[in-house]
Amino acid sequence: MTPEHEAAVRRAAILAYKLASIEKSVVFAEQHGTVHLLPRIIADILADVASHAPDDMVWARKIAAGIYS
Repeated sequence: MTPEHEAAVRRAAILAYKLASIEKSVVFAEQHGTVHLLPRIIADILADVASHAPDDMVWARKIAAGIYS
């Protein structure tokens, strides 16, 4: 595996993990009546994506918007 391929796989894994945490947060908030906290939670998760995989932020925002809507 080339270093570029390894980096791409790592970025994809980070993005998938972070987006799954958004989905889990939405479900948890809906179940526990804390939906008002979601904008902050999602912003924190996206900030984490930005620090680890800034090139993927466009995709992360689009997917997060789809999950959150």
